[in-house]
Amino acid sequence: MNKRIIDMDGRLEETKTTIQDVENAIGQRSASIQENNAEINDLIKKIKEIEKLSGIDTGIKAKERVKTEFAEVGNIDSELDKYVIEESKLFDKTSRLPKLTQADIIVSCISGIVAAIIDYVFVGTPDIVQIYKGPQNFDGSLLTELFRKIGANQNNGLGIVFKWLSKKCKVPYDISAVKDIMVPNNHRLRCFAHDPLFGMMFAIVDIIYNTCTCIDNSGHIRILVNDRNSISNKWAAVIYYLGHLLSDVCTSRGLPIPGFCFLEFFTDGDNTGSSIASIAEEMYVSGYDLRHLGSMSIPVIITDNIINIYNKLLILGEKESIPFKSISDKEKEDLDSKLRILKMKVLAKGAACTGNAVKFIAPPNCGNPNSINMVEWLSLANTGIHILKAEMRDMSLEQTMDRRVQIDQVWINLLNS
Repeated sequence: MNKRIIDMDGRLEETKTTIQDVENAIGQRSASIQENNAEINDLIKKIKEIEKLSGIDTGIKAKERVKTEFAEVGNIDSELDKYVIEESKLFDKTSRLPKLTQADIIVSCISGIVAAIIDYVFVGTPDIVQIYKGPQNFDGSLLTELFRKIGANQNNGLGIVFKWLSKKCKVPYDISAVKDIMVPNNHRLRCFAHDPLFGMMFAIVDIIYNTCTCIDNSGHIRILVNDRNSISNKWAAVIYYLGHLLSDVCTSRGLPIPGFCFLEFFTDGDNTGSSIASIAEEMYVSGYDLRHLGSMSIPVIITDNIINIYNKLLILGEKESIPFKSISDKEKEDLDSKLRILKMKVLAKGAACTGNAVKFIAPPNCGNPNSINMVEWLSLANTGIHILKAEMRDMSLEQTMDRRVQIDQVWINLLNS
């Protein structure tokens, strides 16, 4: 068997030769890297020289500029957020009603003052003047006196018509005198069927059953039977009611103000004259009737018309200056216009009612209830209720529209900047 002997010296020489070749290759690679680094350094120097000559930001300066720009964008976003939050808070704090301009306030105050003057001079205070050994004359209201002349002459015009209706439309509830219940001066106030607003339902029942539903001195409801003015054609009860109502409008006492009959329930039981029922009856007897209600309505009508005409003129001017508007803008402007008119009317009617309060307190009335213009006070209360409803309305849609306008304005500002 032949034994092979490993030649370790030969193998070692071969390994040394390989290592030397690797070292030579590494040296060449290092020299190449050094050459490349030198070229890169030369290139960087040339770039810096170009940067100095041209003024272009490169390298670290460019990175710093980009960072600065991003920081500015971040600042814009934060400022935008702050702006939206601040505007939202301002919107929530502002009134739900549009603000009045100086011209709006002046027009409102003028219309209220005009109404107060008309109420004091022309509406006045109805009262009865007892002529010595003669009839009673109504005095104190120029407008009511004009209304009293309508149909007063029974020999011509409307007087003939009213006289004919009085004869043809006899009704069972027209009872003028019953002890402890009513007298000729107050029988229309005590009888529910004579009320211009609520009387129809009482009148129809009274005509069908030949009765008179009324209230006595103690404030109790009484039903009186009256077969003398019985109506055979019960189906025409409404016609008889309307005919009799018209025939009573132009009489000396006239018809009571709607709802006044229900004040007769508020008696004190002692007939001292200080109860609500006694005061209401005294007012009616003195001429505080349906015709005076028409007189009291005139200052309110004039006030509303002044404000409405003023706002129509403003709307015409705006239409000429702005030819086109979106549907949402028109709806928002219509709502703001209505709310602004409400505020103007509240201000005007508040001034008018203040004048009426002075008229009630000051001489010569000195607390005379006939000097109260109930139409002005009711109109102020009605307008005030509408204002409260406007204050409590849902504003989510309006807030959305306001946000849209704010966002559009912010984008315009950003584009301009």
